[in-house]
Amino acid sequence: MFTYLLIFFLKLIENALATLRLILVSNGKKLLGSILQFICSLIWVVSTIVVVDNLNKDVLKIFVFALGCLAGSYVGSFLEEKLALGNNMIICITSFDIMDEIRKNGFALTSTKGTGINETKNILFITISRKKKQNLIDLLRKLDENCFIIVESATI
Repeated sequence: MFTYLLIFFLKLIENALATLRLILVSNGKKLLGSILQFICSLIWVVSTIVVVDNLNKDVLKIFVFALGCLAGSYVGSFLEEKLALGNNMIICITSFDIMDEIRKNGFALTSTKGTGINETKNILFITISRKKKQNLIDLLRKLDENCFIIVESATI
């Protein structure tokens, strides 16, 4: 039983770290991503040795290995969501003049005018950390419940 738990938790940790590494590298944190890759490689070697040892007598190890991968990917995604690494570009299209109110709430923005079917629209570009994304969206909805919001990943 210990062997199965060891395999499962090694793969869970490896895949969680690998998921975080991917996000870090895509956000320009190459050194930290490289360090995580080193750790992932070490864990992979150890877990693979444990799985392959006497594999012909215990094929259940393969299933536990794959189950650890599944759980690790989920845990990594969950951790990344909670850490909220990176930045977002929020594009808000609104009929109202809400720029001053957004700035009063501590958000910097760039605006331009756009032409809608029946009226001129304000197009707002706001780059923020992902940790502040929901606060900004809530504010935008409070100021204009019908505004159109686009959220994109952004590299600053």
